[in-house]
This record gives sequence, structure tokens and C-alpha cells, in this order.
Amino acid sequence: MSGTSFPTKIMTVKSTVDSKGKGTIRIKEVQLPRSREGYALVQIQAVALNPSDWQKAFFLPVQGATLGIDFAGVIAEIREGGPSELQVGDRVFGMTMNCNAFEHEDGCFGEYAVVKQHLLARLPERLPFSIGCTLGTAVVTTSLALYRCLGLEFPSARSSLPRKDEFVLIYGGSTATGTIMIQFAKLSGYRVIATNRPHNDELVLASGAEKTFDYTQEQCAQDILRYTNGALANVVDCISQKSSASICSMAIGKARGKICFLLPLENMKILREDVKYEVIYAYSAFGEAFEIGLDRVLMESTKADVEIATATLALAELLLSSDRLKPHPIQKRQGGLNGIPKGLKDLQDGNVSGKKLVYELR
Repeated sequence: MSGTSFPTKIMTVKSTVDSKGKGTIRIKEVQLPRSREGYALVQIQAVALNPSDWQKAFFLPVQGATLGIDFAGVIAEIREGGPSELQVGDRVFGMTMNCNAFEHEDGCFGEYAVVKQHLLARLPERLPFSIGCTLGTAVVTTSLALYRCLGLEFPSARSSLPRKDEFVLIYGGSTATGTIMIQFAKLSGYRVIATNRPHNDELVLASGAEKTFDYTQEQCAQDILRYTNGALANVVDCISQKSSASICSMAIGKARGKICFLLPLENMKILREDVKYEVIYAYSAFGEAFEIGLDRVLMESTKADVEIATATLALAELLLSSDRLKPHPIQKRQGGLNGIPKGLKDLQDGNVSGKKLVYELR
């Protein structure tokens, strides 16, 4: 963008490692991220917190890497190699690669961020940045889980697809990703059921689930089996822990279904042999190599993940414009970048339920 001046220094939230090898967080002034082909420079207006933010910061730290995945902002500069329809000045939301071991400048917890252009979507003028910043990771994860992993029918931008007599279970329906998945699955015409705590029933039902189940109850899996008459075959486990995986596997009927996990499980023996399972990684949508787990296993992105994520973000843009996609409820926190460490600790301690923590930077 010729003739436009940018600050040479910006404030960011960085991953650091102390003398004992423990992950910590530091607010630090750094150079403005460099522009790269296929990327856009975005002036960040608001950010939202995700569980993976604290997991990376405290347990998988990368010295000097910028933290943060979910954001909304304004495009300040565009490099060649991305979607031609994006323009400088567009209000956008999207996701960045949190705590990237290969590109320390990636991450959105800062005044500016460099972002893959195909992972940006325009935000309607009527929606504030504080709402838009909750959407990026949820939409991308939804795309990989529902439409690539489970192979569900892709929805239409114009109207909901005809109702199918097929169930989809979203375990963790009150999570920020869960409420978005419920809406997309319903738009695709499926009968959506979900697990959550009873105090989040209203949120989950308003998102489009026809029935909720309390995962803390011992008979949860049996209740799901009874409600679906043993016909459940498609499951997304947004929690991806041993207890959730056990309920999901027992809730599937004789249809030899499939469970999509959002995190790898330490012990896969709890799964039934007649049920397929797959772990998806939202980072695969970036089109670049990425690391996972404590062992920092190198994973390669797939073209299929890039394509379905791009298509689903484009659809989300249209759905938001027509008010057919409802963002997750938020809880605004004060302090901007300086408030983020406290928010991450609250997430880690389980003090947040049914709302997305959001920090406005401007």
C-alpha cells in the first residue's frame, strides 16, 4: 500500500520460557511484522481467547513467538498471492497460527498481525469487532470437522437444506466452537443434539440443537442411544478428553459411526473397534507445516483442509450478512493486551463457561 506509513514498533503478547523451562507470558514491544506473499497485514481491533492459547503459553512455549489465534480488525496492507476480492480497509475476522515455532511473528495478540489471506472473511458493518473476533477458529474448525472429517453435506448460502433423518452429536455444545458447529450442521439439514451442563441449555437450544444431554449424568450415553433409537453415526467431540470420548463412543448405535476429535487423546483404547475416529487440527487449514503435542510432532497441511476452510469462511461471511449465523456470546474484559494473561489463567482454571473472553485493543 504505497504512501501509507506504519509504526515501526508494536506491542505484542509473547511466549517466553523461564530458566526452569516453564512457559510464561510477556508483553513486549517488537518490530512491525514483515509482510509475506499471500498474507495481509491487519490492524487488530479485538481478540478472543481460546483454550489452546493457554495450553501453548504454559505447556508448549516457543521462546519469542507471538500468542493468539482469534481476532478481528482492518486490513492495512495486502501482498500478492491471495484472494483478489480483499481490499485495504476491509473489516475482517479470521485466525492466525498461535505460537508458531517456524514464524515467531505469527499470532494475533498484538497491535498488528500478519494473516493468511485465505483465512480472512469480511465482517458486516453492523457487527462490532468484539463480536467478530470470536468467529475465525470456530468456523475453520467446523469446516474440517463437519465437512471434511465427517463428510456431511455442505450447506447453502441461500436457505437451509431439506431436513434429513440423520443425527449429529456435538459433544461440548456450549463451547464457542460447539455453538457454531450446531448452526452449520442444522443449516446442512441434520438433526443436531448436544451435550452440555444444564445451565447452558438455553444457549445450546437457541443455537439450533433439538435436544441437550447433561454429560455429568452417568446415563448420558444411554439417554442419547434411547433418543436416537440407536441411529447416531456422526459425532464431533469438542472436549476430546477420556471421559468425553467414552460417552461419544457408547452413544453411537449400530450404524458403525465416526467420531471427530479436536485434540489428540493419550489413550485411544477406550474407543470401540467398530467406530472410526479421526483427530483434526485447525492449523492444517493454513497450508503450511505445523507442530503438535508435547513431542512437537511435525504435521503437514493438506490441500483438502485448505479448500474446505476457505469455502466455509466465505459461506460464513454470507451467513453473517443475512443474519443466519449467530456469533457466540462474549464477556468483554478490560486491560487490552495487558489483561490477556489474567484471562488465560481464568480459562485454564475453568472459570469461564458459555462465553468467549474478548479484549478490545482500540
